[in-house]
Amino acid sequence: MKYLFLLLVAIPNFIFAQSAINNLKAPFYHGVASGDPLIDAVIIWTRVAPININKSTINGTWKIANNVNMKNVIQSGDFVTDHTKDYTVKIDVQNLQSNTYYYYQFEALRKSQSLAERKLLRKPMIVND
Repeated sequence: MKYLFLLLVAIPNFIFAQSAINNLKAPFYHGVASGDPLIDAVIIWTRVAPININKSTINGTWKIANNVNMKNVIQSGDFVTDHTKDYTVKIDVQNLQSNTYYYYQFEALRKSQSLAERKLLRKPMIVND
């Protein structure tokens, strides 16, 4: 009887809860990432998972700001991705200030991606002999 309860009630409810959580992340199921930080540049990345797999291209925007509420946008731009890129997006953001925290966000299919943070490298100290 206990196993019948699991099969009929608990497991379907768990699966429904998981799909509801996943729908909140759509279409950015994979989140965002950043890498290759330099003193004045960083790569920002995401993957946009289309709901309609037959959609040939996805258009979106990205922005990077120096405050967490994204009020002071430093740079922004558009992107296009498709199945040949596995719907991934990689932006090489240049001309940033060293040793500074930046916040970035992607938007596609009328949904915004959660905010992410990245600090750039410091300029190297030069010591004169």
